[in-house]
Amino acid sequence: MRREHLRIYLCSSLVEEVEFQNSFISTLATRKDLYVTSLALEKKRSAREAIALHAINHVTKSVTRLGPLSL
Repeated sequence: MRREHLRIYLCSSLVEEVEFQNSFISTLATRKDLYVTSLALEKKRSAREAIALHAINHVTKSVTRLGPLSL
């Protein structure tokens, strides 16, 4: 594969991954149950990253609401 074709492939692959993550995060934000029965191998990493980002968002909101912790 030539260098230009490789760059185009990597960019389109990255765009697809970001679009998938954005739609997955949007689904998580609906506060509805999500049950994924089957996911393509190349999408699993993106799904895990989106779920982790969603969970981290919940944690940071909770910490913000609690305020600074007194030790």
